[in-house]
Amino acid sequence: MLWYWSIGLTLALLLCWVVGAYNRLVRLRAVALASFGALDAQWLHQLDLIKDSLSAQDAPPTEANAELQAKVQGAASQFNSALVYARAQPLSAPAIGALEAARDILNMVWLQQAAPKSLAREPADFLKAHWERVSLQTQQAREAFNTAVAQYNSAISQYPACMVAWVVNFQPARAL
Repeated sequence: MLWYWSIGLTLALLLCWVVGAYNRLVRLRAVALASFGALDAQWLHQLDLIKDSLSAQDAPPTEANAELQAKVQGAASQFNSALVYARAQPLSAPAIGALEAARDILNMVWLQQAAPKSLAREPADFLKAHWERVSLQTQQAREAFNTAVAQYNSAISQYPACMVAWVVNFQPARAL
């Protein structure tokens, strides 16, 4: 009889541990998802800045300026598409990889070609300063996301919680 009680108590403790481990993994996953939401909002702010600067042009576009606008619009469109894809799967490694590549292209095009050439009626120095301010806020949100992803990845790789993660199919996330 004592044997049944000890087995029952062991199973009850095991069940409590599994539920606790699952709740911890879900909580860390939720923090990572919320961190991506904050990062998403900052990136949308950057896209709005680009859109506003392109649409606020006074003079008729020259051929060189039109080419720059087309490059910036193409990079912004690509980044927006990658952002929509990543928004649907914020912890998916392929989605984050595509987003990171699109972000790098957009930053390169904007900083090296568009911003200094005064695409809008606002002075290039103002645009560059505003971009840098938004980029700093984005970098802070990115660091928060990367920290949350690192904590989540650490939790799903620890033994024996990795068995719970395997059962519920929690995959490692990719940091930016």
